[in-house]
Amino acid sequence: MINVNELFYEEEGLGNEETVIFLHPKILSNWIWEEQKGQLENYDCIYLDLPNHGNSPPMDTFTIKGVCELIKEFILMKIKPSFKKDKVNLVGIGTGGLIAFELLCKYPEIVDKIIVTGISSPEDVGFEKRETSMVNIFDNTKKILDNKPKGFLTKAWLANYGFSGRFSKKMKFSYENISQKDLKDISFEALNYKIPEVKDVDKGKDLLIAFGTKDERVVNYSSVLFHSKFPSAKCLKIDKALHMWNLLEPKLFNEIMVDFIKEGNVKIYPQIVEE
Repeated sequence: MINVNELFYEEEGLGNEETVIFLHPKILSNWIWEEQKGQLENYDCIYLDLPNHGNSPPMDTFTIKGVCELIKEFILMKIKPSFKKDKVNLVGIGTGGLIAFELLCKYPEIVDKIIVTGISSPEDVGFEKRETSMVNIFDNTKKILDNKPKGFLTKAWLANYGFSGRFSKKMKFSYENISQKDLKDISFEALNYKIPEVKDVDKGKDLLIAFGTKDERVVNYSSVLFHSKFPSAKCLKIDKALHMWNLLEPKLFNEIMVDFIKEGNVKIYPQIVEE
């Protein structure tokens, strides 16, 4: 079991009384937020590496519930008694978004605004079949991939996330810092995510769910499920956006992020359609 003090993170705006914690997707690490840095003035912004990723140490077994408890401890450690606000804002993509959503459901008293994008759940119809197919894909491709050139997997993940070559070195660092076992375990954990009991449904007013029209179909379908748990949440469909639109469409992502965290609302943009 790792200690909360062992989590690796970068921080800007230390000393500001409002905090935003950024949580990345599986496989990657906190470098994915490079386009968001410097966008939230007067906020203490924390870019975490999740356990088993980047420069953070591994948990014996990565679970969303386990990481949720670890991040809760981290939040309580970062909130100072002298602060006017005893809550933090959360921004999460993919697996990071599921962890943020879990925190909102279980510990709404320590969460202020929350933005999640690219999240999905097997509670969506027909998802069990996809999980089974993913098991076979990981098992069968491991034998094939062992014989591929070293840079093959980096290029494959760049294509999967829609990245250009400028992210290849960072993608390589992320992939080489995660074991095949961890990759499989973390992927299965995300595929099996079940939404916990919602403690305060009224917190939906502080939740923004977003998804790109070019993300996986299950992400599009699941947004309806997540929205149903918090009917007062905002749900935005981003036209032609991929999973990592924070890097690929940073101007739009940053404008929406700043709008919602500062104002609790989002202006009208031509690229988005409110669900």
